[in-house]
Amino acid sequence: MGHAPRGYALTLGVGLSNLIRESGDGARPDDGVVVTDLVGVHAGANPITGDVSLQDLGLRGEGDAVRPVENFALSFDLFGLLERVNAVGDSLEWRPGGAGGKVVAPPLRADALSFAGA
Repeated sequence: MGHAPRGYALTLGVGLSNLIRESGDGARPDDGVVVTDLVGVHAGANPITGDVSLQDLGLRGEGDAVRPVENFALSFDLFGLLERVNAVGDSLEWRPGGAGGKVVAPPLRADALSFAGA
């Protein structure tokens, strides 16, 4: 039996329901950017091609120092991003999913994303 998400005055769609990704050995910011917030996910992602371009907020690790980074953009192909994950965090985070489902996932680290701004 299927579980298609829908909202008020909306047609049925494709969405997540109870997605769980196991934790790994750890993903640290090291010399890179940790994305803490995504802005405009509903408008910046193409569900057909997997192309994503989003405004973000985050933290930049430079050795032992960490500083905030505001208003930058990341662009990537979602399917390619999943192939470039090189570390999986050791802590799980519970997030709400579409249609009342849940997403449980650790932080992920990936290389070679297009980063612009800040």
